Amino acid sequence: DNYGGIPSSSAVEFNHLIGWIPETISFNDDLVIDTDVLWERLYEEFERGTLVSCLGTEKLRDATEDDTLGGCVSKSTGLVENHTYSVLDLREYRGLRLVKLKNPWGKVSWKGQFSARDDRNWSADLERYLKYNRIKAKEQDEGIFWMTWNNAFKYFSNLYIGWNPKFFSFQKQIHLAAERQNFTSLFWNEDHCVESNPQFIIRVPPHKHEVEMRALISRHLDEWSTHEQLESEDRTQLRSTAFKVFKYEGNRISYPINPLHASPYSTMELCSDIFNFEESTRYTYYVLVILRSQFPEKITRFTLDIFSYIDLEIREMPRKFIQQSLTIDGRWLPESAGGNLLSSCFHKNPQYTLDVPVDTDFQVKLQADPGKYVMFHLVKSEGKSITEIPFQLIAKSHNPGFYFTGFASWEGLLARGTYTLIVSNQESGDLGEFYLELNSFTTSQDKLSVVTEDNQFSYKELTESSLPMKKRQEGFWTKENSKGTYRIITTKYQAFLQNPGYLFHTTKEVQLRLNLVATELANQSEIPSTCICIYEIDDQGDFQLVLEDESYANRAWGYFTPEFSIKPNKNGYLFLCINYEKGYTGKFCLDIY
Repeated sequence: DNYGGIPSSSAVEFNHLIGWIPETISFNDDLVIDTDVLWERLYEEFERGTLVSCLGTEKLRDATEDDTLGGCVSKSTGLVENHTYSVLDLREYRGLRLVKLKNPWGKVSWKGQFSARDDRNWSADLERYLKYNRIKAKEQDEGIFWMTWNNAFKYFSNLYIGWNPKFFSFQKQIHLAAERQNFTSLFWNEDHCVESNPQFIIRVPPHKHEVEMRALISRHLDEWSTHEQLESEDRTQLRSTAFKVFKYEGNRISYPINPLHASPYSTMELCSDIFNFEESTRYTYYVLVILRSQFPEKITRFTLDIFSYIDLEIREMPRKFIQQSLTIDGRWLPESAGGNLLSSCFHKNPQYTLDVPVDTDFQVKLQADPGKYVMFHLVKSEGKSITEIPFQLIAKSHNPGFYFTGFASWEGLLARGTYTLIVSNQESGDLGEFYLELNSFTTSQDKLSVVTEDNQFSYKELTESSLPMKKRQEGFWTKENSKGTYRIITTKYQAFLQNPGYLFHTTKEVQLRLNLVATELANQSEIPSTCICIYEIDDQGDFQLVLEDESYANRAWGYFTPEFSIKPNKNGYLFLCINYEKGYTGKFCLDIY
């Protein structure tokens, strides 16, 4: 199927011809498809009139060329190879699931179970129920036939669907022109970093049931020749458009890993897929990231359409304004490729001294060959080189948290002081280039003011910024107050309240982010699993959970909450500092940003 040489599919053609939302479900994917669930979904929506659909074949085992037909036909099944059949009807009868199909040629029909020539399975009652004249179909092949849903799933490769947009209560549309990556790089590609990709915040209101969202990304084509050139060079590697959905945690998405949902890449100008929002009694926030690999154009223009049954708010996610930026080109040489933290030569890795005159909102990005797993540690060091790696020092460092292929990033509030930045890859003796970018910027121009002095920013200094004050509270887990993991506060679990906690009051609505770090531990060889529980205290003295994150973290840099908002409350908010292990002892600090 194509128009003027433009590759297409039946799902895309539904959009071109009638403006309906395309969806393609591949039966050949590695993902396991629940055919029962898929049938129930199709049957219900078909009855409502919300969709049109087709089934498409690909390579068939015993297909041979038929010169009179102009295609390859399977001898055993009668199906045409690389061919699309219209779905005319879906029916259920005494446990049978049946699909009525039409070959657009107007001839050449299915030869298998429930074909016109199948005398074994048909009954007079079934023919009457389906209003099917099998004798006429035998005598004159018009390419219209019935088959079971199981056989359709077995012999066809793709299901193409067009969804009627009028059945969605809410529709949003955004047009944008996305420039190619302006993040200078030696080896960059979006398999490793998506920070510069178009990103959108989706605000979802409270809802009682799981709610479906359909996203349709349409890439505007000025000329097809560049796409044809890419396709002719290596069609198997051609990727065009896709999107991923992530949970919003206060910043742009940097790493493309662990999304809540990832659509398949489309080699055509349209990409469409579904994402379901789970039931929630609160407003929830997500980030949709558009992926656009191998685009030859310098500027790519899109239209993003969102269809939903509840009123979603969607807006493009702004990029933070960089006040000043420092870039460093570096190398791991034979004498400086020290490897990871477990290596005895770790301290030989490249090190840089960084002077920060005031608290600042800061970002570090590290890039290298995608074949290398890289990381960095930003350690407060009073200007001294790191010659050994005590646990306490690394536990307080700022770092990405893991070695990641080709790219590493950290962003957060950096307290004034002098730091040492250590750049490492996972393998000792692994030589190569790397590229560092250090950025100073504000988190919100509405709330923050920036003071920049001329010539203040030199190779080892960052610009001065006026940022929200960070409050630090230090405390101890003792055998008496370390009560472990109970998360629900009831009369039965009053012991949970004995965990170290802080009562927080505010006179205005504020945005906060908390960081809990274990600083001095009873067991120096293990980092404890920690968590922060945040409750609002109501007038009855009950505790209402503010954040829904139920996870614990045993990372060296501690547990970070996502950014959250709290309003004035005369009873205050309780911040509990939890250690997963009951009775664990040690020192911690709680930073409130």
